[in-house]
Amino acid sequence: MSSAYLFKEYNYDDPIFRNVDATYIIHLESNGRLASIKNQLFLYHPTSKVFIVFNKGFKNFKKEDHVNTPAKDLIDVFYTIFKDARSKEFQNILILEDDFIFSKNINDMEHSNKIDYFLENNAANNFVYYLGTLCYLQSGFGETHPRVIFSTGTHACIYSKKCIDYFLDNVDQKSLNDWDICLNFGTVPRYKYYLPLCYQTFPDTDNSRGWHRGSILLFFIVWLQRGLLCKILGLDVSCEPGFSNMEFVSRLLFWIILLAILYSIYKIIFNKQNFK
Repeated sequence: MSSAYLFKEYNYDDPIFRNVDATYIIHLESNGRLASIKNQLFLYHPTSKVFIVFNKGFKNFKKEDHVNTPAKDLIDVFYTIFKDARSKEFQNILILEDDFIFSKNINDMEHSNKIDYFLENNAANNFVYYLGTLCYLQSGFGETHPRVIFSTGTHACIYSKKCIDYFLDNVDQKSLNDWDICLNFGTVPRYKYYLPLCYQTFPDTDNSRGWHRGSILLFFIVWLQRGLLCKILGLDVSCEPGFSNMEFVSRLLFWIILLAILYSIYKIIFNKQNFK
């Protein structure tokens, strides 16, 4: 394995999730978040096997030429993890980014059992399952595992074996510029738990200010999200109530869009009948 990465393994006998084989925690070396990771692992044991993946980063280690931005560096980590999971014959894996913050609710077996049940029933399917994300639009039918339509944040995602195989066998890493955008506009079905079990904050950093500078449109979207929305919701410094507020908004927006579509269909049919 490339010396750009170091995998450090931890083992626990009281995992939160029975149907997730391993957790991989992506850690960019020397970014100051290692202590937070260790504190989270002291409080919570997501799976029986946990790997902290130490990433030197493209600025400090020469990777392939196409790995030349923070976003592409993150994609390289995901593909490295997928290859490791395949070599170990893991089924479902949880990938955490090093700014993850577990909710205390994750230790509640009522929640973990529901997620384990979903994973067991969808073992043969291609999917990504979010333990938490800043959701802008989701299905709003009151499901325990709603479909994610549009979101920001891949800091706590469970990937099925079919999903891992799909990316490794069908998607050239070099064709991807951003993991979040890949999942939002790709074909892999995405689900989430009905309440956030894992958070992240969105502080203003050198890396975040540099995301998507090669695309005016994407840079504007990121600026709008990080510079405006996250500050209004206080997500640059705190997880709540911002995440819960966005949960409500994303469900409400679903119904607004659905009713608007139904009303438009009604108007089209009504107008056609009037012209007969």
